[in-house]
Amino acid sequence: MILDSLKAKAAPCTDNAQLRAQYSLNPAAWDSAEKFLQSDLAALPAGKHPLEGGAYANVQDYVSKDYNKYEYHENYIDIQYVASGIEQIGICPRENLIKAMGPYNPEKDCALFEEATGAAFVTMSPDTFFTVLFPNEAHCPGLKKGDNVPVRKIVVKIPFVK
Repeated sequence: MILDSLKAKAAPCTDNAQLRAQYSLNPAAWDSAEKFLQSDLAALPAGKHPLEGGAYANVQDYVSKDYNKYEYHENYIDIQYVASGIEQIGICPRENLIKAMGPYNPEKDCALFEEATGAAFVTMSPDTFFTVLFPNEAHCPGLKKGDNVPVRKIVVKIPFVK
């Protein structure tokens, strides 16, 4: 399973029970994600890559930021893995979000917020942690850890089975 197959480990805040339950409902998507994350990530072109089970991966290249918005998704689980560089991600329960920047957008499966209270921050790099984020969790990705640095991040989107 993905928890054991990458050099980085799942962040300590990962809901392992929910992960195992979701895996059992769509193993094709999770297995496809695991295989994708074990590929040569440096050689992949940036952009969207279709996977099995309704999943897909976004390969992103950017510079870490001083500030970012919080977001949540209702229909997809995020696996966020930093393939190169380093960044922090803030994670909190959705009910901790404040200052909505607009309504939930079902086409983008995203709602954005300016702030949140009680967020835990996880440092992600190829050798430390990756995150698995469920619809009940909000996140603020792409934050700098020290200096602003180039980051290559893979965000795998797995359909959330209700």
